[in-house]
Amino acid sequence: MAIDIRYCGLCHADVHQVRNDWSSTVYPCLPGHEIVGRVTAVGPQVTRHKVGDLVAVGCMADSCQHCASCAAGEEQYCENGSLAETQEVLDFCAQHGITADVELIDT
Repeated sequence: MAIDIRYCGLCHADVHQVRNDWSSTVYPCLPGHEIVGRVTAVGPQVTRHKVGDLVAVGCMADSCQHCASCAAGEEQYCENGSLAETQEVLDFCAQHGITADVELIDT
């Protein structure tokens, strides 16, 4: 699914990251890891959303959606996914000069 990003949310963690409060920031970094936008394209396996839908993506990504934790709605405790954060992807892009108006996610 491709999303035309319209808005992003900032939380206290973004402020700490920008200020290097945790001594782990690699500049440049892009704060804002919760996004809202419009679906611009969907793949053949996408059934819940269609082009034009308003969607949001939280800070957790890559939960398996099949383990007991995911079934209970607690993806942050996923037993199988990598739980990469969208912030990691944004920072990688910033550090390598990659820019985009869309984010591709696996639904």
